[in-house]
Amino acid sequence: MILQSKLDQNTPISTHKSTWNQQEQLQKNQKAMAILAQQIQEYQNISDEESRERQEIFENLKKRMDAERPQGQKLYSEV
Repeated sequence: MILQSKLDQNTPISTHKSTWNQQEQLQKNQKAMAILAQQIQEYQNISDEESRERQEIFENLKKRMDAERPQGQKLYSEV
């Protein structure tokens, strides 16, 4: 079975003459697409507690990153 992204299904075929072969590229991408599909499935099934923990870790990371940056160059805390 060839995995195909939703974007590929809705992308019109170009009339441009190119050496790029979409089917060949899809074949080359199968392993990466399968890994990505597995990761998406795993992340969709995490518990609420784990989701909160991950969000807390991310919030702490953002605070630490901004703490090291000069005023006016914050990434997360300035609007």
